[in-house]
Amino acid sequence: MKWTYDQAMRRVFADEGGYSNDAADPGGPTKYGITIIDVRKYLNAGATASDVRALTVAQAMEIYQRHYADPIKYDALPAGVDYAVLDYAINSGLGRAGKVLRALVGWPTNSSAITSEVIAAVSKRDPVKLITAIYDERLTFLKGLKIFSTFGKGWTRRCVQGETAAVAMARQRGPSSLPPEVIPSGGKGKGIEVVSAWLNRDDPSLKFTQAMFADMRSQVACKKRWQPRQHRSTTRSSRHAECLT
Repeated sequence: MKWTYDQAMRRVFADEGGYSNDAADPGGPTKYGITIIDVRKYLNAGATASDVRALTVAQAMEIYQRHYADPIKYDALPAGVDYAVLDYAINSGLGRAGKVLRALVGWPTNSSAITSEVIAAVSKRDPVKLITAIYDERLTFLKGLKIFSTFGKGWTRRCVQGETAAVAMARQRGPSSLPPEVIPSGGKGKGIEVVSAWLNRDDPSLKFTQAMFADMRSQVACKKRWQPRQHRSTTRSSRHAECLT
């Protein structure tokens, strides 16, 4: 995946939050925005709530790529537009995101497929103006939903912050010079430390990978250390509950 995907995933994970199992949520047990239905489809047909709770960052990223990024042709879309369409798809469905993009570049909406012809039409548009149009339409659509009174505050914040991030990606035109993540030390085995050193390089394209690896290390280091993290994830999820669909 191209450089914007790292930034996109960090935003998606922050918006979606950690583990939750709210009886009022039709999606059921959810972690990082990945529902038990998604886990059963892509990882384990017999998955339970415990399997969702144990979902790793790497597994969630794989599902996001297969279920959302690949179908919208993420890597073929211009920087910023890629994230705008991806997050729209995650929040409101692949079908709607695809049709909106097609409509905005003058293609019929009898299909939601983002074809090579649609990609060509997108490439001829000013990416910043297209991003703005995507978010304007998205927020208008959300405001028309009956549940906007319940989830509207979170959805609006997600759109406003998402548009700002997408425009920044469009204007950036390449990986940013961000400092590397700090990976906790103390793991056992030289192999782990070698990989840690490699991931700890000053390489902005590894930002989310570094966070992912830190998450994986925390899981295997000690079960007692991982349980508090689950508790914190649940707390974080409650703060982001209004962002979920």
